[in-house]
Amino acid sequence: MTTPNGKTVGICGATGAVGIEIISVLAAHKFPVQQLVLFASSRSAGKKVSTPFGEVTISLFSVEKAAKLDYVFLAVSGDFSLQYAKELAAVPNGPVVIDNSSAFRRDP
Repeated sequence: MTTPNGKTVGICGATGAVGIEIISVLAAHKFPVQQLVLFASSRSAGKKVSTPFGEVTISLFSVEKAAKLDYVFLAVSGDFSLQYAKELAAVPNGPVVIDNSSAFRRDP
């Protein structure tokens, strides 16, 4: 169910409960996804998973890879978000970063 003129979307923490739910919500709302990139820990990297957007091989996170996407969802620990969210958000013409951790909940 990918869309040729859609957006490139990355999900960090894709194998966790929140990451799986983000995939479901994107599909349910027919978000125009051209490419879905799933990031997870080294335990899951390399595994193939079936998604509503097709089969996807899980990748180990890298700022360089995530910076090339249109949107990056962070469904990870607060520590991970503190380490990478602002760096990703500061990339010129980089992705929109949507952080679902507790790291910045009190930071407008």
